[in-house]
This record gives sequence, structure tokens and C-alpha cells, in this order.
Amino acid sequence: MTREPARASRHRFGTSLVVLRYTAARPSRCGWLGCRPHEECLVQIDHRIAFFTLGVLKAPFGNPLVQGFVDRLAEVYAAAEGSAGFFDRSVRDLQTWEHSWGPVIAPTCIPSGTALARLAMTLSLWSDLESVAAFAYHGVHREALSRRADWVETGPWPSYVAWWVDGQHRPNWSEAVNRIDHLHAHGPTPMAFSFRQPFDVMGAPVRMKARPVTERPEA
Repeated sequence: MTREPARASRHRFGTSLVVLRYTAARPSRCGWLGCRPHEECLVQIDHRIAFFTLGVLKAPFGNPLVQGFVDRLAEVYAAAEGSAGFFDRSVRDLQTWEHSWGPVIAPTCIPSGTALARLAMTLSLWSDLESVAAFAYHGVHREALSRRADWVETGPWPSYVAWWVDGQHRPNWSEAVNRIDHLHAHGPTPMAFSFRQPFDVMGAPVRMKARPVTERPEA
């Protein structure tokens, strides 16, 4: 059988140059969300998923009403860091409550005047959205999610948002709250999206792929 010659095209997404090499006879080796069959992607600059979670607690940290939530934090963080696809996260100092990725601010989509001490927020980097979902809906995090209503207020604001970033970029909290406010105002877009409607790094809507839960390989 004669193979169709490979052909290449170049695309820009933000400041990153992406080279796509197409071939009719070679299966995809691309790890990107939504990569089409028979498409081999050569990425000159890595991209990662930035993921921001938001919860408005029923009481401030330190209140017995939310102590069950606080008691689970160390185990949940350890599970995230041990998950395949995890890169990094903003770490909170439990003495000062300051984060390593800059000053924490509140999004505008939650009730005005909500104290920062009532906000449970995380900011992390992952290889793709499927890796986040595999962690979020299994194991200790799944158990914590099942009890979310015990500790967290319900409201019209999103509980999380995802977006693509350059592999060299570390998001800050201002960027994160802008993304979740955008999702709240406009619904899923390439700028800010969800598990229900994700987008690939080129901005095209895609469907998530099922992925088994695996641990992060040892360095």
C-alpha cells in the first residue's frame, strides 16, 4: 500500500508556534485534547492546562463548621501531586494564608463582601483536562466532593474553570479570577471552559476522552 506523503502546516496560538504534520497512514501520537485521527502533532512550545477551583465556605477557616473540609486538605493535595498529569500548584502558607503564586483576590462572580477567609480556592497546572478529571472524580477528592454541601455554599457562580497556558507561563490569582468571571458571564469559550464543554489549544470545541486513573511516575 502506498502511503500518502506527509504534509505540514503551521499555526499560531497566542505567541506559540504549533507545527502539525499530517499523514494518512500513521496513527495519532498527539496528547492534545481533541486531536483528530491520523494527525501527528509536533509542538515547539508545550502547553498546559491551568485549573482554578472556587468554593465559598459556610464559615471562615478555623470555624468548627468547616473543620472537616480543612482536615482533608493535606490528603487531597498529596493525591493531586501524586496524580499523572500534575505539574505544579500554588501552595498556601497555613500560618499566613498567603499563596506562593502571588496575592489572592476574590472573583466578582461571588457575593460582594465575601471575606477571603471564607474562600476555598486552588490554582494548579496539568498536562491536560482529562488528567484533572481523573484526579477530581476518584479517590480522596471524590470523597471530599461528595460532602461538598456540608461545607460549601451553593450559588450561580462556577466552581472551577480551565484554560490553556504556555508551558513557560505560571498563572497568578488575578488571571485565575478573571477567567472564572469570564466563564460566569459568557459560558464556556476558548478563554475559559469546563469539563462539560472543553476546547483544544487551538480554540476548537472538543469532547473529553475517558482516561484511567494512574499515579505520577517516579522522577
